[in-house]
Amino acid sequence: MPVPTKAMAEEAQRGLDWRREFGRGGTEVGIARARDIVNRRDLSRETIGRMVSFFARHAGNRDAEGWNPGEDGYPSNGRIAHALWGGSPGEAWAKRILESEERMEDEKQTPAIEYKDFTFKMDDVDDEGYFTGYASTFTEDSMGDTIMPGAFKRTLNSWAAKQRPIPVLWQHKADEPIGATIEAFEDERGLMVRGRLLMGLQRAREAFEAAKAGILGGLSIGFSIPRDGAVRNDDGTRTIKELKLFEYSFVTFPANEAAVLTGLKNEQPELAEIRDLLSDIKRELRAASVATAKPADETAPASDDVATLIADIRKQREALFSERNSQ
Repeated sequence: MPVPTKAMAEEAQRGLDWRREFGRGGTEVGIARARDIVNRRDLSRETIGRMVSFFARHAGNRDAEGWNPGEDGYPSNGRIAHALWGGSPGEAWAKRILESEERMEDEKQTPAIEYKDFTFKMDDVDDEGYFTGYASTFTEDSMGDTIMPGAFKRTLNSWAAKQRPIPVLWQHKADEPIGATIEAFEDERGLMVRGRLLMGLQRAREAFEAAKAGILGGLSIGFSIPRDGAVRNDDGTRTIKELKLFEYSFVTFPANEAAVLTGLKNEQPELAEIRDLLSDIKRELRAASVATAKPADETAPASDDVATLIADIRKQREALFSERNSQ
């Protein structure tokens, strides 16, 4: 437990001396507190809390006549009582100790970083390493957790304010970044991300090759849940209303089967034409009132039937490449 300082002991002794000389000021509780401080005994957290409360309640005594030397009635009853509790040194000390313990308590209650995985499928893969997909979806996962729409709003605003891209890591290893996020936003399905693997990094190239070979199984978000950010339901499931996103990673074994990474893309002319084909498909779907509200020139999937959409794009790509090779 915390030990009173020498300055506090000197002030408390002054209060006892004044009390003995003038026979006034303070209470029996104050006298007992002064003796503990003079003897520099360990003070409990409860006692420190009482000290903070005492100084807050009697802050107005400083404005009364007799508080300062040279004033009539010095030392006033309030000044004597103030000294018994350790005076200004005791006030600052108690406040500092209490705030420190409260911070430590908050840190103990801060949850550890959690991870949630979402599967993806590889579509177009090329050397530039651009990718688009869902890092998280608003569906119940295998652990019984459901991330709610709006859960990413505050954390995305925080990243935007930092003017830093959300890191893309390899298997949640902070010392192995492999990419950077270009854009991240919530839509009706989940957290859509658009980013790029940094192909100048060895691990990014390895992740790229593993993804191209179909070895990697998903994206996984690294996050924590702030206080009151989640609700535990009667059936044991958990509803997550707010989270703090630290990163997302390419991982080998996903646990959730919902999210889809539509592919890694580059800026070569052939793939630019494929993106144009995707835009055409989206416009047709929009005309049929099936497409999402994203602009037609975005690379995000235009339908929840991603497998069908990917198959269509691959079919068009094969035709494109066949025509190109015949030239």
